[in-house]
Amino acid sequence: MPSALRPCSTGDATLRQLQRLGPGPVDEQEVRRILAPELSGPWRRTPKLSTALLSSLAKQAQSDLCCQVLCLMQTERLCVDLIHYNVATRACRRGGRWQRALEILGQMREMSIQPDDITYGTVISVCQAAGHWQLALSLLSTMLGSKITPDVISYSATISSCEKGGQWQPALDLLCEMRAGRLFCLSIY
Repeated sequence: MPSALRPCSTGDATLRQLQRLGPGPVDEQEVRRILAPELSGPWRRTPKLSTALLSSLAKQAQSDLCCQVLCLMQTERLCVDLIHYNVATRACRRGGRWQRALEILGQMREMSIQPDDITYGTVISVCQAAGHWQLALSLLSTMLGSKITPDVISYSATISSCEKGGQWQPALDLLCEMRAGRLFCLSIY
């Protein structure tokens, strides 16, 4: 991790305390207690510190904890931006939490934060992994309707989702769209 995004030693201690809470649902008050020193100062002065902590949680697929931290940041009126949301969706992808990823996408809209191709690609990927081809197709369509150009990853994950669901015609249609847009497929397994 680049030094600019590496949490300081107090951030490392905070991360260790949060990790001790374990995977799965977490007690909001306990998370608030652990994060209190960060929320009241360091994260306000250096927002990259919160990003680093969220990224560490995402790497460990701790989606519940990552989302709880994101929620506390919002409650405390800290700067929460597209990058924070994208990190949270990445945690959901790694943890296989497609419903949570969709919730985050909804929260972004409520907060007037415009999802980007990374957001959609990540949420499509978690839906693909969970076998929800209809959701993947819907998200790709929403992406296009929002004037966000899908990348190869978004198309490939949606095609893979259709293939897993036995939906060959939509998969072929997407391949044709990709070809017309001069995009090339990736193998996603």
